[in-house]
Order: sequence, then C-alpha cells, then structure tokens
Amino acid sequence: MTAFCETRIYTTTGGVEPVTALLLQHGVDGVAVEDAADIRAIADGKGPTDWDYMDTTLLDDREALVTFYTPDDEAGRALLAAIKIDIMKLKSDELYGLYGADADFGRLYVESIPLTDDWKERWKEGFKPFHVTERFVVCPPWERYTGAGEVIVIDPGMAFGTGSHETTAMCMQALEDSVKPGDKVLDVGAGSGILSVAAVLLGAATVTSVEIDGDAARAARLNFERNGVAAGIELIEDDIRRVDDDGKRYDVTVANLVSGLIAELLPTLAARLAKRGRLILSGLLASEERTMREHAAAAGFQVERSEVKGEWLALYLSLSDVVV
Repeated sequence: MTAFCETRIYTTTGGVEPVTALLLQHGVDGVAVEDAADIRAIADGKGPTDWDYMDTTLLDDREALVTFYTPDDEAGRALLAAIKIDIMKLKSDELYGLYGADADFGRLYVESIPLTDDWKERWKEGFKPFHVTERFVVCPPWERYTGAGEVIVIDPGMAFGTGSHETTAMCMQALEDSVKPGDKVLDVGAGSGILSVAAVLLGAATVTSVEIDGDAARAARLNFERNGVAAGIELIEDDIRRVDDDGKRYDVTVANLVSGLIAELLPTLAARLAKRGRLILSGLLASEERTMREHAAAAGFQVERSEVKGEWLALYLSLSDVVV
C-alpha cells in the first residue's frame, strides 16, 4: 500500500493564489485551502450561509493554510524538495517587491507530515458533492447525491481535475457553451478525465482523451467506467505530438495545462482543429494573457474571448483564417 505525506504551507489571504499557482505548475491539484477571510466574507453577508451566529473573533490573525498530499516515496520526496525550493524563491521575490510593494505572503512555512493508516478515510469526510457549473455536480464515489444537476463521479486521487480548481471549472463551463450533439472532442492532458466525461454527457459523438502520465491515465480510465462512458471515449496514453490520428479534425479541443506546455502544443492543436472548431485553453495565469495571445496568433489562432477567475485565465480560440 502506498504511503502518503501531508504538506501544509502557512501563508496569508494574499499568498493563497500565488502558492496554489506554484503547486499547479508542479502538477499538484486537489489542494485544500483554509482561509479565515472566506469565513469572514460569509459572516459579513458577502456569501450564502445557513449560520445564525458566528464568532469572528476566533478568526483574528489566523493564517491561511494550503494543504496537499504526495506519495511518501522517492518521486514524492523529490517533488516536495522542488516545491520547497520554489516556495523559498516565492518568498524572495515577494521581499524584493516583484509582486508589488504591498504584497504580503506571510511566513510561507512548509510543514510535511507522514500520514497514519486511517488518513484517507478521515480525508474523505471533507470531500462532498458540489456544483462545478449549474448543470454538473461532482460527487466522490463514496457519497450519494440526489439533488438537482447531472452527476459526474470522480475519485479525487492524485490525478489533476476534481472540478474544485478554477481552471477545471472554467473548462467545464466552456464545454457546456461549446459542445453540440455529434461533435468530435479532443481532451489534451486529461488528468482525472472529468472534461472527457462532461463532453460525452453533453452529446459528443466521439471523445479522444490524451494523457501522457500513466497514473493519471489509469485514474481517468476508472472514472470513465464509474460514469458509464468508457465506450464513448478513446483514451490514449502518449504525448499528443506523437499521436497518429489519421488527419482527424476535432470540433472542440480542450487543454487544461501549464502555459509553457500549451505554447509548445499550439501548432499541433491548430493542425487538429476543424475549420470552424473551437480551442479552449486554461491552466494559465491571468498575468500571462498578453504572452499567450501572442503565442496563439503565431500559431494561427484568434482569441474570441477570455475569462478570469481569481488569478486564473481561460481563452476561447478559433482559427484566424476562418471567416465567421
């Protein structure tokens, strides 16, 4: 049985987004964020709540906490070492004013704790069904959901994409806006497979799901089976640049990846997009929009629109030589 390690990063409300962005750059998703500012916003009437009373004095001077899990093996320890180095660099950049004179990311203390045998069961208690979009609800396999919405069952393991992150949520909404019955859909960097499952449920005729990481591909396959859509998805474990699909063109392509990889893949994605198709990109930082627009234009795309949630960016692209 694989052992795991829980890592906590102590920061501030202002530090949550740069810390989670850093973790995503390292391929870490499924982070848990505890931020007193979120609770205070509810107490101040800025969000929905069922509480009659809340003692906000308990929140005074409380740090924000970002928690994530990694395997307690050689690869996991190497990943943690790289993350800790980048956290130190983040603190250095903050102190040098690279994030603005008023930036305060707190102490950025990193604490790693080996987990006891029952940690998975205790962790499951905190993962409940939730709406990713108005239509789709993500539910873990150990929970039952009977409310409104179409359920997608996802096991929140190590693979990226539980729907809780802004980038995945924006991609889910973009698929709802873009996929029409009978479309051919390509999901690049499928992770947990959540976007491929959504595409099938939206009526796509074919879905090709490409994932280079073996563990993520196995997780995606299990999630396809859990949702009864495995027959409608071709799962390919490879780099999209090496995939031979006999010149197939896709009506909708979605890629939720880090910006550097997206920039490299744009010419490949352009070659696979149908004449009037749409490319949905996320995993991008809002601060990278200008650069990504330049990369997109160089690859033959035009930006139809952009969306920002928090620090994260999604781009909706089409081929620039197509007259709409």
